[in-house]
Amino acid sequence: MYSRLLTGSARDYFGMTENGRHQAITDQFYLRSVPGLPTMERVAALLAEHHPQVALPVSADPFELVLWEQVAYLATDDVRSRAFGALKEGIGLSPERIQAAPVRSLQAIARMGGSIAVSERAERMKRSAMMSASLAGLNTLTVEEARKRLAKFPMIGAPGAELILLFTGRSGTFAVESNGLRVLLRIGFGKEGKSYAASYRSVMDAISPGLPGRSEERISLHQRLRQHGLMLCKRSRPRCEQCSLRPHCRYGRLDAPLA
Repeated sequence: MYSRLLTGSARDYFGMTENGRHQAITDQFYLRSVPGLPTMERVAALLAEHHPQVALPVSADPFELVLWEQVAYLATDDVRSRAFGALKEGIGLSPERIQAAPVRSLQAIARMGGSIAVSERAERMKRSAMMSASLAGLNTLTVEEARKRLAKFPMIGAPGAELILLFTGRSGTFAVESNGLRVLLRIGFGKEGKSYAASYRSVMDAISPGLPGRSEERISLHQRLRQHGLMLCKRSRPRCEQCSLRPHCRYGRLDAPLA
C-alpha cells in the first residue's frame, strides 16, 4: 500500500474530508505517477460496462419531478418510489389534485417517505401546486431563467433545478447528485470545496466540455454515475478492487498495491 505521507500540520490534514485528504496526498506526492484524467467519453463507456441497464427517470414532467423530491427526505429509492406511487394513486400528480387534497392526506403520504419534516413536506407540496403556473412555457425560457424558476420551489435549489431540466430533456443541461459527485471527485474532476455547492460547481466546470451532446446520453450518464456511487464507489469502504475506473482514478490508485 502507498504510505500516507503528510506535509503541513496534522490539524490541517485531519480537518479535511476523506475526499479532501486523498486529493491533498495525490496532489503532493503522486501526481506524476497518475495518468491524465480520462475523457468523459471514456468514463461513460466504463460505467456502461458496469451498469448496462439504467432506470429511466420517474417522469419528464417538471411539476411531477418537484413532487418526487418533496414526497420523501433522506429516503432510499424504494421508499421514495412507494411514497410517490401512493401520491399518484391516492391523490394524483396534477397541481389541481394537490391543491384540493386534504393536508392530512398529504401528511400521511409524506410520512411514507420518511419521518423527518412530515408536515413541512406536505405544506411544501401544497405551496408548489400554487406556484405551478410559473412552470408554463418552461422550455421556451433560457436555461438560466428556467433554472431560476425551478430553484424557487421548496426543496429544489440550484442542483435540483438542473436535474429537473436534465430529466425533462432540456438540451445542453446536466446534473449530478451526491453519489455521482463523489465518483467524479475521486476520479480527479474538480476539487472538493468548503461546501457542497462549491464542490458541485468545481466538478461541473471540469466535466462540462466533455459531456455527450444528446439528452438521452446525458440522462444515462447521470443515472450510471449515481448507481456507481451507490454500488461501488461508496462513501465508506468503496469497492475499488471491483472498479474498472480504478486505473484512471486518483483515489483508487492511492490504495492500489505497488507493482
